[in-house]
Amino acid sequence: MQGGVMGGQLKGRIWAGVAIAGAVLAFVMVLWAPIQGGGNLRGSTYSLAPSGYGAWYAYMAERGTPVQRWEKSIDAWTETTPETTTTLIRINAQSPRDYDAYLDQQELEDWVATGHRLVVVGRSAPVTEAPFRTVHGTDQGTVVVETARRQSPGLDQEIVLGDGFGAIVTRTTLGEGQLVVINPPYLGANAYQGASGNFEFLAQVVSSGEGPVWVDEYLHGYQELEADAGATATESGDWIQYLLATPLGLILFQGLVALGLGVIARNRRFGVKLPLVSPVEDNTAAYVQALGGVLRKAESHDFVVQMLQQAELQQVCRRLGVVPPKGEAMPDRDALLQAWCDQTDGSAADLEPLLDPQGQQGGRRWTETQLLRWLATVAQVRRRLHL
Repeated sequence: MQGGVMGGQLKGRIWAGVAIAGAVLAFVMVLWAPIQGGGNLRGSTYSLAPSGYGAWYAYMAERGTPVQRWEKSIDAWTETTPETTTTLIRINAQSPRDYDAYLDQQELEDWVATGHRLVVVGRSAPVTEAPFRTVHGTDQGTVVVETARRQSPGLDQEIVLGDGFGAIVTRTTLGEGQLVVINPPYLGANAYQGASGNFEFLAQVVSSGEGPVWVDEYLHGYQELEADAGATATESGDWIQYLLATPLGLILFQGLVALGLGVIARNRRFGVKLPLVSPVEDNTAAYVQALGGVLRKAESHDFVVQMLQQAELQQVCRRLGVVPPKGEAMPDRDALLQAWCDQTDGSAADLEPLLDPQGQQGGRRWTETQLLRWLATVAQVRRRLHL
């Protein structure tokens, strides 16, 4: 018995250790995931969430105006942009204020001025008294806008979409290029697939110029792996740093944790190895079960009724406090029935099947069905006496 308890405690400690290690691993994965991949997916063309632009990205491809994804830094963008007119879309639904600092860069203004187009989706603007949700009719269909922010356009800005509270979409000429600012960050988000004009209106705005259209995904945490990154790591021999800089580092960490748990479980370092204890067989129960099987196969129902009647009557007499006369095996029938009626408020007929089962049967042989019915009657007697 003691060995079984100690074995249970050992298993409990092992599983507790596994649970704690799993919780720690899950916590590390939650912290690691934003660093390795997604970043801010709101506004990303990779996202299928309501705030993402994955549906609009697919819509542009079906429309015949495919959008390409840029996954390098903005410095690399301005350095490698071809001389032909190019449109760059930047969507940042999480922190639109970042665009204010971005737009103040002289480098970007110079890039736009050379003849390119920059489309900013989600730039910060003051909150006005406009309703949060407004519907605007355009040549492209009904455009739904959900923001109370509006721009105050200057004299050099063209209002592409607006209302009495201010401008929603503006276009500004910078040199030979254009700057388009779209105030609502979710104008073409997945949540507006049901709007008739949102996707097409945004498509017209970003494709009204010439040249290819790009969307900045570096802003959302996606970074294109340099072609010579792996070669540089292998040449320098710093394989560890290279693996840690890729998702393989997380896989390696998981493998080490799993290996450690396996070693602990196999070597059983939490306690002394205990021998297995064989369960003790109950010979009495096995004998009774075997005897019951033999009697059932031989259809000895009368014998079963006789044995059970004697045992049950003894229990009933003991419970009712009726003592058989000296030299008798069973008490007086009338005394037993009177005690039954007084103590259980029942009738004598309730106890008759137990007192005279053969009389109930009329002298005929018992069948298995009749035996089961009689046992059900005996069970009722036992419940009345709380046996």
